[in-house]
Amino acid sequence: MKVETSWTEDLRTLVQIIRNNGGEARFVGGCVRDQLLGRKISDIDLATTLKPEEAIRALKTNGLVTIPTGLKHGTFTVLVNSRPIEITTLRQDLHCDGRHATVSFTDSWKEDAQRRDFTFNAMYIDIEGNIHDYFSGLEDLQNRRLKFVGEPHQRIEEDYLRILRAFRFQASICKTPLSEEILHACTKYRKKISSLSGERIQGEMFKLLSYVNFLSTVFTMQEAKIIDEVLGAKVSFSGLDYEKSRLIQDHIAALTLLIRNTENSYNLQWLYSRWRISKKVQKAISILSEEKEMHCPKKTLAKLGNELTRKLINILYAENKLSDIQRKDFMLVTNNSERPIFPVMGRDLIPLGYTGPEIGKKLKQLEYLWRESSCVLSKNELLLMAIRKQVN
Repeated sequence: MKVETSWTEDLRTLVQIIRNNGGEARFVGGCVRDQLLGRKISDIDLATTLKPEEAIRALKTNGLVTIPTGLKHGTFTVLVNSRPIEITTLRQDLHCDGRHATVSFTDSWKEDAQRRDFTFNAMYIDIEGNIHDYFSGLEDLQNRRLKFVGEPHQRIEEDYLRILRAFRFQASICKTPLSEEILHACTKYRKKISSLSGERIQGEMFKLLSYVNFLSTVFTMQEAKIIDEVLGAKVSFSGLDYEKSRLIQDHIAALTLLIRNTENSYNLQWLYSRWRISKKVQKAISILSEEKEMHCPKKTLAKLGNELTRKLINILYAENKLSDIQRKDFMLVTNNSERPIFPVMGRDLIPLGYTGPEIGKKLKQLEYLWRESSCVLSKNELLLMAIRKQVN
């Protein structure tokens, strides 16, 4: 089967260089899947019959920059107009222990496809647009159905991250439920998730949580006893609205929604450490976890800023704490307003006789009153309050 493709001239040149040096190259994995689904392509992966050193030598001869990102697995990166393209030599996985693989290079495209996780990830498209499909991946993609290449238990034993990847693709692509065989395999090996690095868990979960139907997928994960291993707690779904949660489409807000609705008090520090979450994201989650309601968007906007306020609005909406009208009105205010800036600074209090720790304490009191006034109190009004000691 042949399809229209959107490969750029630079990519065509890249493939032609490999062909001119006695090799073949085909696009594989996510870029093929997204091409066939009509989605925006983010990452480009190529598979080639050339050995890594042969491909690198050919590309360098043509002035391209290569980076040896994973040569022991046959993988390197080439920069095409500053865009990283990952190229991997056809290979077989000889031994897998659930995290790492020992590989052997091959000339067989089918053997290379056989090591891949799901059928719709095991398709190739050449530069002419011909689809090379060895395991009916196109049919499964068209039916929005997830199937492993081979037997699910065996494929999960090779890499336990495939448990999370199965649910991630369930959230992003599939319209049919995961089969009982797949769910059974995921449940059976759930304890092995603890052997995965935090970075790998975070990568899959952040992607999963960015999709519109993340909540129904997390519910399925909880039924399969997976979410406890990933999140360290069970989620209480009773107060959550699945349809309203579809508006979140943001992994930070989605994760915060789950955290706010765990069955027992939640240990954020465990999550931050286990998932290796950045300080910036930690701060956002911690702030959003504490904000339980919103009555005046301007007050919240002054405290959180526009981005976090938008996230909070969608979280509260999914928790049925905001009506449809409130969400619409609050979003309108947030999207059309700049974050109000608290007008008083520490140096403004020095002439009034405040010193040392008194300054910080008084600033907090004044800022609280300012937010409670919906940020309408002026600098002069606030300083008058400080002079008259109306703030206790």
